[in-house]
Amino acid sequence: MTPPVISSDVVQIILSHLPVRNIYALRRVNREWYSVFEHALMLHLLEWQSQIIVKPGANATPADSIALTCVAYDPPSGVFTFKPTIKSQSISCVPKYLRQLKILFQEWDQELESLTQKIRRNEPGRSAESVEPGSEIAQHLSNYALALLVERYVDSSMKEYQIYEKPGEETITYLGDEDMILKCYTRPVEAKLLSVNPEKTVALEIEYMKVRSSWIVSGTSNQNAAIPRFQIYPERYILLSELTAEAGISDYNHYASAVLQWVTSDHSKLDQETTDLLQRLKDTKGDFTKSEKLAKELEARGITRRCMWQHGFSRRFISGLDNSMTFEQVLERIVNSEKQLENRDTNQKPMVTAKPPARFFDWKFGKSS
Repeated sequence: MTPPVISSDVVQIILSHLPVRNIYALRRVNREWYSVFEHALMLHLLEWQSQIIVKPGANATPADSIALTCVAYDPPSGVFTFKPTIKSQSISCVPKYLRQLKILFQEWDQELESLTQKIRRNEPGRSAESVEPGSEIAQHLSNYALALLVERYVDSSMKEYQIYEKPGEETITYLGDEDMILKCYTRPVEAKLLSVNPEKTVALEIEYMKVRSSWIVSGTSNQNAAIPRFQIYPERYILLSELTAEAGISDYNHYASAVLQWVTSDHSKLDQETTDLLQRLKDTKGDFTKSEKLAKELEARGITRRCMWQHGFSRRFISGLDNSMTFEQVLERIVNSEKQLENRDTNQKPMVTAKPPARFFDWKFGKSS
């Protein structure tokens, strides 16, 4: 007997009850499921009320963060639009934390919490035994720590964005990546609010955030290769590439604020805004930020750009919180670190299921040996 055909509407509803990572993975079942998985994702976002959280600084509390919910999905472009909730329109910030902006999808935390619990079940207990540097047990512990770093590390949840406000002025900033764009404003905090917290001198307000489905699921796994990224507004980038080539611009920062502003607009080849953008890219030699310059240098050496977010020293350098190292020193330190990991992998590749050495901790009885 031929099995009954399930309508696409029913498939969408069924898929919408799954976590976003599963919805995304099941798109490959067949063409029909691929054609409806983003509709199912939209139903999921509405049903689960999942939010995007924008945090100025890694330790920002919910009261110091902005929450956005999904309000629209455009099938032709595959773009989901998120806007701030009524209770989260604007927040006051300490200016330096705008250089450590975290943009996180709420369900990533659930995935990370599950991962953290898994790791905690396998972490070693405390031992009174002293560990000699260079000893076999020290090497085992080093490999175990490296394995935990690999397992914990998720690119999207570690990345930081930078907003550079102009004191005393209102500014518009666009932040983005291959599959997301955020538009926000910064302005001086009202005098009456400064008396409550004089350090929070800048108000941050978000107008919208537009994302592709690949961004929504990007923080649910540390296996980046399994999540191909979908370019947001590809036709606009194709047009801009043609215009920059005609203008003799060989390379530019695809995620510069001015570029993202143009990408989200309907400016054409002949208008003044396009002419101004091309001139800006010429004058600034591509409008590259510190992070983009570092990413380009890493990629030129065969190292993925995600590595710069994996190291605390490079994140502090990019945000401007630590100027004790030069650009060249940061680059060299990342390159050397990756070489050390590569050499270590050649000798003994750490598995994400790695456990500490048996004689360091007795797993069966829960005591040191």
